Amino acid sequence: MNWMIQATAQGGVMRLRIALAVAFLFTGAGLSSASPLSVMPLGDSLTEGLCSDGTNSNAPASTCYEPYYEPANADIYNHYDTRAAFCGEFARQMVENYNHGATGGFRGPLLSRLVAAGISTTFVGHVQSGTALGSPPLALANADHEGHGNWLVEQLAYCAGGYPAHSGMPSYIGYVAAQHPDVVLLQIGSNNVLNGAAANSVADGILALQATIERVVPRPRLLIALFPLRFDFSVSPARPFPAFETVRNEVARRVAMGSGKDYPCTARDIPDMGVLEAADFTAAEASGGLHPNSTGYAKMADIWAAALTTPECRFDTRSFVTLGGVLIESISAYGRYWNFDTRTGSLFESGALNTPAIPRYKSICAGHPLCTFDTRTFIGTGDGAVESITAFNDYHDFSVDGQPIRSGTLRSVPRYNQHVCSLSANPATCVFDTRAIQERNGRAIETITAYGRYFDFDQASAQ
Repeated sequence: MNWMIQATAQGGVMRLRIALAVAFLFTGAGLSSASPLSVMPLGDSLTEGLCSDGTNSNAPASTCYEPYYEPANADIYNHYDTRAAFCGEFARQMVENYNHGATGGFRGPLLSRLVAAGISTTFVGHVQSGTALGSPPLALANADHEGHGNWLVEQLAYCAGGYPAHSGMPSYIGYVAAQHPDVVLLQIGSNNVLNGAAANSVADGILALQATIERVVPRPRLLIALFPLRFDFSVSPARPFPAFETVRNEVARRVAMGSGKDYPCTARDIPDMGVLEAADFTAAEASGGLHPNSTGYAKMADIWAAALTTPECRFDTRSFVTLGGVLIESISAYGRYWNFDTRTGSLFESGALNTPAIPRYKSICAGHPLCTFDTRTFIGTGDGAVESITAFNDYHDFSVDGQPIRSGTLRSVPRYNQHVCSLSANPATCVFDTRAIQERNGRAIETITAYGRYFDFDQASAQ
């Protein structure tokens, strides 16, 4: 089931807003409002920020060079767990001695967004890159990170978590314990999928790394990004590689569920980079559609920033509908949706809003990496029921089988434009806080709240 409305709609929509100060946005990170936020970007080449201009000049000074093609580097890479220098000095050299043109990817834009939000931030890690270029370039003090191009989940876990003495090598404390960050931004797994690993193996590795991080650093705030798709530019228009997409989506599903974060109050910690589209990548890269361009990295920064600054337990919409005689509570938040059986409180379905698997939601989310619905309600009963959504200044009505009925700008509806949208200080925007349809004395009344006011309209007369 992918949330097709099949029976009587009941209830209305309630939007929950929780006003929290910045000091409470990072619950679990042990912060006060005066403490700088210590953030560790942890992952592969997407964290390092490679290939933003798509070049592959096969030279160390490029933005997209693969140092592990060099035999000496490849030997250490392939035998990482028997090479004492792998996690430390070798990893640093692979980042700092190559790809001098790398911009830092999402890290520079993310820092700017956090500073603009009033959050004092410092990036931590034992390698540095992204100081020369970028938009904006990173100052040396914030060029630290743990992004390691071409690394697999198991290599990152080995170095991030540390290891005891073995094979004649001394013990290693690990990146996370050494830096003790308040927040970890983890994104890893795409290289495993490229190498043909099965989805369950990749997901299990990521979840094991999650457990290690949470054991090493008590109560960190760990965000696990679901890595992007890979696009095939040999066809027009470019589209995701089907095999990669299938495995990637299964990894995303398993990680979301297995992490314990796929719930309305915690899903801000599983941001989904799968919303990046073909235009966010470049065909110029030799491997094709694997690394974002500067626009794509900026979108990643937007997604990370939203995850870091959005209060927990903030629902975008909450509505009720009867499916097969069962009253279902449906919630949307943080770009995802959840359906709960109200009889038992059990979750039976969840997923991303911005996905081709649900075309009607994809049509709303297209062009919006941060997909949020303002209101979502149900009008009518039985086969004539309509799912009605407002988002991004528009309204969208769908039939019970998910087919579009009508859509348009909120300002194109006379009653909305005259009474509600006219209160917006920006003539280009119109946002509803809540919208519900209820029976009162035999009349269907549409109730909207927006801009500190409420509005009741007679559905029959639209007055």
